[in-house]
Amino acid sequence: MDSFIFDDSQPNIEASTVGVLLDTKIDSKYIDYKAFQNRWVSELDSIKKLDPLLAQGKQLVHNIYVYRSVSTAMQVLLPTATDETTMSQFYRQLYDILLPSVNKLKEMMKFVRIITQFFRGIVAFTKETEQQRFSENFLLKLIILLDILIKLDALKNSKKCLEVDFQAFQTASSFLQNKDPSVNANSSENHDLVLFLGHQNSIIAGVKTEVIKLDGYTGIISILLNLCLEMFENHKYILPEEKFRFLRVIPVCLYFLDTYDDPKRSLTKTKEHNLSQIQRLLKRWPVVPLCGDVYVVTTDVLKDSPSFRGAPEFFLPHARVRQSYDLRETLPQARIAHNEFVAVWQDAVINLRGILNDDTKARDDESKIPVAFAEELVNLTLRGFRLLGDWSSDLLAQTSFKYANPFKDDLSMFQLTDVVDNILSEDAEPGDKKDENAAPPPPVEKKNSIPVSSGKDIEGPTIAYERAVKFNYTSTERFATVEYMGLIKGVSSLMHNVADILVPVINFFIHHEIQTFIQLHLRDLIRKFTKNPKKKKFPQDELIELMNLAVDWKGGKPRDDPVLTGKRDQVPRPIPERSVPPSHTQVELIRTILWGFINLRGNKDIYAKSFSKYSRELKIFEDVLSKSFHYQYLLDFTQTISNTSNIGDLWLREYFLEQSGSTQFSIELSLPWILTNHVLEYAPKAPQTIVMMEYLLYPLSIYNDASTTSLLVYKKQHLFEEVEAEVNLAFDQLLYKLCSQVFTHYKILAASLQLDKSLSKTLEGLGPNFYAKFLPSPNRYHVLFAQRHFQLMGRSLDLNRLITQRMNNYFRENLQYALARFEASSITSILA
Repeated sequence: MDSFIFDDSQPNIEASTVGVLLDTKIDSKYIDYKAFQNRWVSELDSIKKLDPLLAQGKQLVHNIYVYRSVSTAMQVLLPTATDETTMSQFYRQLYDILLPSVNKLKEMMKFVRIITQFFRGIVAFTKETEQQRFSENFLLKLIILLDILIKLDALKNSKKCLEVDFQAFQTASSFLQNKDPSVNANSSENHDLVLFLGHQNSIIAGVKTEVIKLDGYTGIISILLNLCLEMFENHKYILPEEKFRFLRVIPVCLYFLDTYDDPKRSLTKTKEHNLSQIQRLLKRWPVVPLCGDVYVVTTDVLKDSPSFRGAPEFFLPHARVRQSYDLRETLPQARIAHNEFVAVWQDAVINLRGILNDDTKARDDESKIPVAFAEELVNLTLRGFRLLGDWSSDLLAQTSFKYANPFKDDLSMFQLTDVVDNILSEDAEPGDKKDENAAPPPPVEKKNSIPVSSGKDIEGPTIAYERAVKFNYTSTERFATVEYMGLIKGVSSLMHNVADILVPVINFFIHHEIQTFIQLHLRDLIRKFTKNPKKKKFPQDELIELMNLAVDWKGGKPRDDPVLTGKRDQVPRPIPERSVPPSHTQVELIRTILWGFINLRGNKDIYAKSFSKYSRELKIFEDVLSKSFHYQYLLDFTQTISNTSNIGDLWLREYFLEQSGSTQFSIELSLPWILTNHVLEYAPKAPQTIVMMEYLLYPLSIYNDASTTSLLVYKKQHLFEEVEAEVNLAFDQLLYKLCSQVFTHYKILAASLQLDKSLSKTLEGLGPNFYAKFLPSPNRYHVLFAQRHFQLMGRSLDLNRLITQRMNNYFRENLQYALARFEASSITSILA
């Protein structure tokens, strides 16, 4: 198959099109952890038991988010007759329909109780043992668990239909309980559910109430808070969800720690935590995406906290908070980063293909990839992951900020800066902030252009979603949003297309890096411990366990390893070069053991005493621990790209559907269509934006991501069908408008070619602006004409053929009109 060339030279102006996705993830879900014997295996057992809880919690979050009121829909079936038999039949049907939904609510309530007791157990455990015994992996799992509770609490607050449906269920139960013994409307579980749904923020407040009853609870909460701050400040994350998770958990941890009404014990007085750092983060990120179109204001949880109740300045956002969410501010840097990455990436891929196609070496010889070049490719891959994650998080953050600050007459403190910027931008020139390597920026807003935050184009009453989306983006913001989508989908497509040749190189380098550490540095440290009989035997045994955990001997395990007797190798032992990655369990155990050696050295622990003279070795441990953090993303190459480039949340609107009481919004209010239509209508009108026509298809990738999310994440068929229905209408509208625009363009071009030369010169003498009225505007239609297999929700569309069909219809209609007019005219209309 390598000899076949499938490249049709079609310009790549869409997201990655993958017919069969290569899943490179090897996740054993810790089923093999018992094969590795060391002191940290018990913690993997705890994590293995925690994973089902995390999966259950995530599914509950998804179920609650996409939940829609059933009782409201049943109101149309309410019988007009009020006799007992008819009402019994109606309430019986209502009860049966609502029972599965109510059971899900009870499942959520039970889940919250289980997690609350779990946190109590963690606090009790940390009181009896040393808190630092928890590994980084386990602490990150706790952060995810706490974030799930935050999401459930926020969704419960926002989804009023949950309480409405349960009230309808209670009404039906009360009516039926005297007729059906199996129906019990007054059960204690139903009473608890009433209290659970009726109180705002009851989940987080309930967890805090239970946890603070135990002594020493601040220890584990402080550890989680500091870990979130460290991970966020050091950019130890790749996925947008991970970034937003830290921002959501940080204020909640602060809320848990703030329990004293005594001013002397206030968090602002004790200085136990770096409040200035936390305040700076919360001012920079006042609004954070939560789930779909639901957002959370990060400081809301602290408004009733004792230490911050009288400190309103803590909640004021940064003076330029709007700019921090504005994609136009970061777009020039994003363009530069994109151009630099694409140039280096393409060069590296060409070199890799050249090495793989070198016939002078055996095809199955894995050593033909130089280690230095493999390291360069791995670093480039991580660079691409970070770019995708940062761009996607910026895009999602801007959308959430728009949701939190919709257009309204009484401007909020966030919108005030937006209006000031709009006023200033009217007098700005496109070249004020020039970037030599960047594409020309879109034109600045002018008066009487499109709906902007001034609201001058709004007619009649509007709904919340309309104010948050349709009237909340200026023209340049829309162009910047579309260009960001192009950057994200362009880079993800480049990386997806080389997964088949890049994944083996990644596996090869990870294997080489681990074996170099194990067989060179770790074995040398074991030799030093063995050579000195005064050293403790316990760390030596752990080091040997670590070696046996991941070592890959070339030629098989040696009978007598000289380092176990304190001697050096007489001949340097060769390191095998294989494209075989470690398992998920091996990676986690290696990281956990290294984390233990590094983080326990500060205590009065046997590790600290044994490693006090081996700072160089500990530095190597720290380097390996830092590098191995990214193994989880590298080993899951394709899924990491998908997660960092998924922008399907831009279509989801369950929260606003709940607020407006609508079944679904029209296509005119849908962000993907708004962006597509804006590019189609406004890009050809100015030379600065004509290049945006090449980005016309990128907003449609939102539908691809939304459909994938609907089926694989939320697992709801009705969501997929709604996306499919909208994309059918959107594509028909796009094709209609595009063909009409193309036909008009070439009709003007044909007419301009027929102008008399003397007339053309006369028109030119009247000025270029006047003469331009008789000429077609610049265009980039040829890029769209070249699209032969555009992928949209699993369908391959020949855009060239579809445009050709409609252009033929336009020609036929125009020709028929011309002939009909000619035939209906008198002989005098014929000119010689």
